[in-house]
Amino acid sequence: MIVGEHVKFRYVQRVLGLSDKKDIDKFLAENEYYAIYKVMEFFNESKILYKNYAPTRKETLDYYTNGNFLIVVNSHLQEIVTLFDMKLDSEEGINIKLVKDHIKTIVNNNNQISRIEQDKKNQDELSKHLEYMIMRLKDSHDVTTYQQEFAHSINICKELAAEQKKLRLESRDLMSALFKKNKEVNS
Repeated sequence: MIVGEHVKFRYVQRVLGLSDKKDIDKFLAENEYYAIYKVMEFFNESKILYKNYAPTRKETLDYYTNGNFLIVVNSHLQEIVTLFDMKLDSEEGINIKLVKDHIKTIVNNNNQISRIEQDKKNQDELSKHLEYMIMRLKDSHDVTTYQQEFAHSINICKELAAEQKKLRLESRDLMSALFKKNKEVNS
């Protein structure tokens, strides 16, 4: 995993708490390998939150959480891009609660999407079996029953796909809300 200068700087600034640019630069000059190790350790302790295509960057980014921090990773390049502190306003507990609620919803959506994916896979398998039965019995009077079951199975797959899409869109909107707030505070 590539740990660039920007993320090392952000780690020292946001996780270790050094605020002065000169102090951060001095720390990194004296402890570069330690900083890389700590960033990697911090990343390894994180949990995947969300994966999405970022149109402004023209690439897919993965978002991980570790405590109150959001870690942005370009999985294609195997690079940690940046690190955000999600405490939007440490004076106001409502903001951190909002962020945590958004993250909790996204995690729940991810779990539901995984469950739906498994249900959809099972339904696809059933559809394949029904399609095979229709082909085998095409001249039989029993074929109508299988055709109806096949149509019903396809409708279930469409409904599951629509449900997945709805959850993904909700998660995308929540991630956008997180970033709008983070950009305002962490710029």
